[in-house]
Order: sequence, then C-alpha cells, then structure tokens
Amino acid sequence: MAEQLADYEEYNRHNWDGYDAAPIVPETLRIARVMAELLSGEPDIATGGDGTIGFEWVSPAGDCKIFMDVGEKGISLYAKIGEQFFTRCTDKNGDRT
Repeated sequence: MAEQLADYEEYNRHNWDGYDAAPIVPETLRIARVMAELLSGEPDIATGGDGTIGFEWVSPAGDCKIFMDVGEKGISLYAKIGEQFFTRCTDKNGDRT
C-alpha cells in the first residue's frame, strides 16, 4: 500500500490538480505513509464487552497505533502517530457522532 504514495511529494504545491487543490504537505504525507504501513500488517482482533469487534495495528516500536472499533451503531477510529492523536466516530449512516 505504501508504494502507492511513492511520488506524492510532487503534490506539495498549490493547484496541483488544475482545480485549485491545496498542497499535500510533507507532514500529511508522512502520516499517510505511517498509516499505510501499519494497515498492511495483520491486526490484532478482539471482541468487546459492549458487543463490538476491535481491530488494532501497532508498529514494532510501539510509537504508532491504529484502533478501530466496529459495532452495529457505528465505527470509532483512533490513531496515534508519534505524539499526534486522531479520533473519529461515525454512526451507521456515516454521520459524525
């Protein structure tokens, strides 16, 4: 998956698509590459006491982690990339909760 991001440095300029697109800055590309690398591995999978199923990907060094919790009411996503944290929860219609 990470090889698909091989030439994305060229998008670090305004209007790269001819439709006024914002630049893909180096930090965005770094985070995308880390996430792609983590997601290419096998997750740990576990059931939750609240009726959900959790998927967890952790880098070998333990400094990067992605956790996805799936249930009938929606999906929660948590990512830690170094010292940065990202979270998102959606209901089954895709709306943020």
